[in-house]
Amino acid sequence: MKHSETVAVAIDKIWKNYDKEQMWEGYELLRQAAEKGDADACCYLGRCHLGEEFVWCGAEFPVDEELASRLIKESVRLGSADGVLCALRTGNLSPAVRKTMPFASLEEAFMTVQQQAQKGDAFSQYMVWWETSCSMAIILLFVAMKKAASIILKMNITLLLIP
Repeated sequence: MKHSETVAVAIDKIWKNYDKEQMWEGYELLRQAAEKGDADACCYLGRCHLGEEFVWCGAEFPVDEELASRLIKESVRLGSADGVLCALRTGNLSPAVRKTMPFASLEEAFMTVQQQAQKGDAFSQYMVWWETSCSMAIILLFVAMKKAASIILKMNITLLLIP
């Protein structure tokens, strides 16, 4: 799923230059698109409020973690695959929020972003690399624990069957 033209322009203005005025123009584009229900705009507008780990501090966007959380959760509900990855990274993908996402799984959301990355979208490439490198370790640990539990269970059953 490709970003809307508005979101694509806003991403360029905010994350691909260091001009404060341009960044605020991008912010305004995101704000307007988010008001109209653009799921990706909600995600990226939320990122703007998470501080310098998510956006260059020279833009001087106000840090507001509560607002960011609301926007990121809304992006998930509205169907932003980027929003799902961002929510996972920021701890906003609670079971309740996860139930509202229109994706069947985290893998489906990841694959949606990965497809855009493979088509050359630079920010999707970043999302696949960074958002998931922070989050995938958690997912892989969970999967490994689940597999380990399955192996242990099978071992215990096997041991019970040995005379």
